[in-house]
Amino acid sequence: MKNKTLFIGATHGNEPIGVNVLKKIEKKLKIDWTIGNPKALELGQRKYQADLNRSAPGDKNSDIYESRRAAEIICWAKDYKYVIDLHGSKRDFGAFVIITRLTQETLFLASMIDVGRIVYIPSFCKELEGPISEYMDCAIEIECGDSGSNKSELELERILSNFLKKKDTWTEIDMKAKLSKMEIFEIYDFKRKLPGIEIDDFKPTMIDNEKFYPIFVSSYKDNYSIAYFKMKKIQDIFKHKQLR
Repeated sequence: MKNKTLFIGATHGNEPIGVNVLKKIEKKLKIDWTIGNPKALELGQRKYQADLNRSAPGDKNSDIYESRRAAEIICWAKDYKYVIDLHGSKRDFGAFVIITRLTQETLFLASMIDVGRIVYIPSFCKELEGPISEYMDCAIEIECGDSGSNKSELELERILSNFLKKKDTWTEIDMKAKLSKMEIFEIYDFKRKLPGIEIDDFKPTMIDNEKFYPIFVSSYKDNYSIAYFKMKKIQDIFKHKQLR
């Protein structure tokens, strides 16, 4: 029977916060964890040949390292009840949970994480396609910002330690009580150019008579523009049409 949790750190090689915290935790508790992209981590870069978190479901015979690695990790994940993929951001927005497959199981797992926000990210555009968590039975991501600070590492250590204490006793009643107190968002649009006003992550914004909540502001850049995603609040996650 599957009853373990697999933690993944450094899915992006320039986000070492998960690896740093998992190394601390394993000195106190027995945990199963892996480095998502060890080659990129060694280089201190987001990717080695491709973005691992845009390479799922992967191909074990691919010439691309991240495609082979995605297939390998997804195969391992079949032996685990839960998978938690740890990410870091330079954005100073604290920690929140990301769900890429909206199911009762992922909501249950997300509710055990001691944060105040959940962001549901469906793969509606190429910028969002291929996250490894989407191809696992029950997996979430935890996004941490400002990931370069000692404060964020301590906060992630607290979050994971608390999860490990409660994961075997958590109930559906606990889940519903916790989710009722959380802010839950859904990403629904991707914009390539910033408007001529200041916008910030999770701050309600009105543009062209449309109210939305920005997220990952300026996290995706190219030579011509700065991008951000639009989110809307979900009032009752259990009535969402995508919930399985």
